[in-house]
Amino acid sequence: LLARGIGRQHEIAVRSAMGAGRLRILAQLLTESLGFALAGGVLGIVLAIVGVQAFELWNPGDIPLVERVMVDARALTFALVVSLLTGVLFGAAPALQAFRLNVSQVLKDGGRTGRGAHRGRLRSTLVAAEIAIAVVLLAGAGLLFNSFLRITSVRPGFDAEHLAGVELRLGGSRYGEQERVQFVRRLLPRIAQIPGVRAAAVSMSVPFQFYGSVRRGWMTSRFVNDEGVAIDQATQMQPVTPGFFATIGVQLRGDDLGTRAPTEVPMPAVVSQSFARRLFGSRDPMGLVFRGVRSDGQQEDMRVIGVASDLHHWGLDQAPDPTIYLPWERVGASMGMHALGVRSDGDPAELLPALRAAIWETDPDMPLPDLFTVPQRMAQSVASPRFYSVLLLSFAAVALALAAGGIYGSMLYTVGRRRHELGIRAALGADRARLMRLVLWSGARVTAVGVVLGVLGALLATRVLRSMLFGVSAGDPLTLAAVASLMGVVAMVASLVPALRAARANPLEAMRVE
Repeated sequence: LLARGIGRQHEIAVRSAMGAGRLRILAQLLTESLGFALAGGVLGIVLAIVGVQAFELWNPGDIPLVERVMVDARALTFALVVSLLTGVLFGAAPALQAFRLNVSQVLKDGGRTGRGAHRGRLRSTLVAAEIAIAVVLLAGAGLLFNSFLRITSVRPGFDAEHLAGVELRLGGSRYGEQERVQFVRRLLPRIAQIPGVRAAAVSMSVPFQFYGSVRRGWMTSRFVNDEGVAIDQATQMQPVTPGFFATIGVQLRGDDLGTRAPTEVPMPAVVSQSFARRLFGSRDPMGLVFRGVRSDGQQEDMRVIGVASDLHHWGLDQAPDPTIYLPWERVGASMGMHALGVRSDGDPAELLPALRAAIWETDPDMPLPDLFTVPQRMAQSVASPRFYSVLLLSFAAVALALAAGGIYGSMLYTVGRRRHELGIRAALGADRARLMRLVLWSGARVTAVGVVLGVLGALLATRVLRSMLFGVSAGDPLTLAAVASLMGVVAMVASLVPALRAARANPLEAMRVE
């Protein structure tokens, strides 16, 4: 609106020369500006309503009070007031400036002299600011989207497809150690009888039952290897029943715990690859004996009977914990936290009602607060990164469209103002390619300034995203280069139509005006 109003100073001078008063001119400009502003406000309200609906649809589930987000009377009033103020401000400013014009000089120039250099600088500054804002938003969206792609490309280390889980509440006064053992011994054969069940096992937790910063389990931090070397390594201790590795889909080298007697001494153990490397280095750990030292000073000798692949138990963005798998009846039955993992032949969600019924047949009083499928939990674990990347990408797309429109309008206006000059250049021998380069170069300079400012702003603004990024730095040069290149391409496309118009400049028209 500001650029459009400034560009009409010749028209304002003509109207003033014909007797139009200042109030009449001001009223005309304000009417036009308010029309544009209100139209933009209405369009913004429509986009806001659609955006709120999309916001609720894409909500990752961890945003509090999201159900209260709506476009209500206060939001509509705010949008109306902002639209009116925008129309008044950017409609009145050029009019007030035009009142100080030398009418005779403007009429003599015919609106085609270079006296409006400061106006061109103002337009260029506004367009460069739009480009800079678009670059900052695009950089943030690019980083979040890049991070999301990296998270979703992480291999979990187990076969998550067709895997379901159930939290088992075996605590309280009703369950002692022997009661838990008897319950699990009755439950697993009953689960195996359900049509579509391929394997089932009990452990302390199923992968992705908890994810992110929520971790529940038994950890031990100090170990002594077979050579007597003590090593401090926080390690997840996972008591499991026979068949756990086949149920979860973990690659196993060696023996399953079900092939050994739980009372065997030293205690049989399956270790993860990362734990084996940490404790034994490059040596083959199979058959080696090591000792675990608990925080209370208790010690337990364990013999490695198998090595399992590392798995992302707590989330794709969480590094795999070194893990030791132990016989459940020997060390797990004394604990109160347990989970049932079930592998199905088809959709695991279809098994959940049958699993609930089988558990209640074994214990009708068993509370079942959490029945889930692992693919669903994995999708939930990346819901927030996906949501924020899509949200910021939407803002960036709007900013990019505004920047492209600003470049297009500015270049089109500039070509119109310089039509006489371009005609003279054509008459003096400038070909169409040269005239196009003239306009494109003008757009490229404004774009370059905006991109440089935007990249500098992005380097500062994206620091707040560090905690939300995975596998990519806040100042990732590839992302910034891609954003700068995209902005350059969009700017050149937006400048292309005005450049083609400049190439069609008519030298005869310029001479006729002279």
